[in-house]
Amino acid sequence: MPNYDASPKDLERPHIIDAPARLQLLGDVNQILDGLISGESLGISFIDLDEQMAPGPPPLTRYSPVVDAEGKVSAEIPGINLLRPYLEIPFLSSEIEPSLVPVSLSEHQVKAAKALFDRRALLLADDPGTGKRAAICVALTNLFQQGEVERALILCPEWAGRQWLGALHIWAPSIASIFVRGGSECREVGWYNRAHVYLADYQTFAEDIENKLLTIGELVFDLLVLDGINSIRNQTRQITTALKLVHADKRWALAGSLPSDPEGWLNVFSLLTPERVGDAIGLTLPDIEKRFFPFMLRRSRTDLMEALPRLTRHEVWLDLDSRQAQAYQEALREERDRLSKLGGAVTRNHVMTAINRLKKTSNFTQDWLDGVKVRALVDLIEDLSSSGAKIVVFSQYTEEGLDRLRPALEAYGVLSLYEETSESERSRILEAFRKDTQWHVLLMEMGAHTNGDPLPEVTYILHFDHNWNPAIRRRAELDINPTIRPSMPLDIYEFWVADTIDEEIYALLADRGLLPRMMPDEPQPVDIEEKLTVDDWLKEVLDVPPPPEPVLGVTMHISPEVQPPSVEPAEGDILLLPSEVEDEEIVAAEDQLIDRAEEEILPLPTELEGEDILAAEEQPPSVEPIEEVIPPFSELEGEDIAFAEVQPPSFEPVEGDILLLPTEVEGEEIFTVTAEDQLLEVKAA
Repeated sequence: MPNYDASPKDLERPHIIDAPARLQLLGDVNQILDGLISGESLGISFIDLDEQMAPGPPPLTRYSPVVDAEGKVSAEIPGINLLRPYLEIPFLSSEIEPSLVPVSLSEHQVKAAKALFDRRALLLADDPGTGKRAAICVALTNLFQQGEVERALILCPEWAGRQWLGALHIWAPSIASIFVRGGSECREVGWYNRAHVYLADYQTFAEDIENKLLTIGELVFDLLVLDGINSIRNQTRQITTALKLVHADKRWALAGSLPSDPEGWLNVFSLLTPERVGDAIGLTLPDIEKRFFPFMLRRSRTDLMEALPRLTRHEVWLDLDSRQAQAYQEALREERDRLSKLGGAVTRNHVMTAINRLKKTSNFTQDWLDGVKVRALVDLIEDLSSSGAKIVVFSQYTEEGLDRLRPALEAYGVLSLYEETSESERSRILEAFRKDTQWHVLLMEMGAHTNGDPLPEVTYILHFDHNWNPAIRRRAELDINPTIRPSMPLDIYEFWVADTIDEEIYALLADRGLLPRMMPDEPQPVDIEEKLTVDDWLKEVLDVPPPPEPVLGVTMHISPEVQPPSVEPAEGDILLLPSEVEDEEIVAAEDQLIDRAEEEILPLPTELEGEDILAAEEQPPSVEPIEEVIPPFSELEGEDIAFAEVQPPSFEPVEGDILLLPTEVEGEEIFTVTAEDQLLEVKAA
């Protein structure tokens, strides 16, 4: 096909002298070219690049498996989409036409892409954050455009699947890719569907071979890409055995650093150039490095300092595993139900209690130190620390954040800094982190600070979890490095979890222009706080259903929090004595009262009807109680006594106690609960 020196928009249908066989399979070549020029054909539209780059998590696959009415799974990729790269002008021609590349490439990325394209095997081991995936995608696309590759396999750690899909959507928009995941039926359909690129995590790939979803005949690819290859030595024998079954003429691998010992080099290159490994066993480290030097490309951040942006933000989107997802959904149902019962009495404290519980649930697998976020963090820290980098990891939680992360990161040299750490201890920790090369990771609680002494040595900041308010995150980052555009490139990673409230919060912040990259350099947290209302949280983030409607003729114990805030406290009110309980504990106590009240619905006398019922409901608390409504004090047991027992006058209250004052009425003592606004929350003396 002739190579036209023109913009793709100006192309006219060329005269085809010799069409490849793959074009002839679809029959009407002219119809295909008409579709290419108009952007659609046979009822199928090409992916809109603007849509691919929309904020939020990358879609799990461009062509999702579909379950029909009979329960059959299919994921047919239209043939026209499989032809598209073969009809494009190659990106990496002798003179790159910038308009043909979806997003501009840096010079070091072009060099990496050309090195990948020119070599049968290559280890690309640049420092993390230098754009290696983009280089892989551009080189891969060029191989398809030149007809050198028709079928490629990308294997990655479990957490990196969405990152690869995002890179493919942006840097290789003409490549038809399938992310093989889900149940066995979906995975089988994915493997046997026609596509350019098959993407899977290492464990799924190994299990599908073992379970015969993939046969030896299906393990033939033109190109194999291994992401995070340095960590494969730590994987199971099942994975390493599966990788050795793959036949691929071209093999590329990604790492954040070179292997540190001879065994590591041999493990890596046994998968890249197995024919050169046998006689390298027993060689010294310098001799091994020399032997494999032609098959590697390594540039540090210092080497690329002039080419890299001063500040880069990375959004790492993750997916909960099945166990975490189940625990998260249970917690979400409970929080929605609790907030719905509160009705119009919901406050921002109630909402934040729910948000924090859900975030903690997505941080770790219940009762374990494991979780998809933990695994992603460990893999990233391993790459970063092996290059000698200094890293700060932020979490807004202590027990459900920093304390559980420390054992997982101990092997990489970790120190911890809390908000309550004394000034002298803080100075000692920071001094050790700056000067001692054994410490690579500083775990910091959001709110801890550096005594006004920044840490310019830090080149990576990771938000394991984060306060929803981006101004609080920015303030913590500026405490580490107050220069908005630091002299050394600074990379900031934010972990977000798809299909959780993280995704809803992200969408809401993006819609309001409140993502960190959209904001001024030094925003004030209080200004951002006011931009999201309680209603926004309930409807846009948590999707809380409306409260249930009252049933006619039944007296419902409406939450006492709906009473006017101007009512003066009276006998029977609940008083919170000075304590140091946290908001979450106060809300939990309130919930117990509400739940108890709902369980003790007071029946109306059978003779009351219509207007009489309404009148009875409106009686003030001082009316004489109806017999059977409230059980005698002697019948109260357990928790009921804790709520109803009257303290003697000489009782000295303890911080955090709840006092119930008796109402002077005849018969049984009746107690009332006042509004949350009447609860006197006092700081400990």
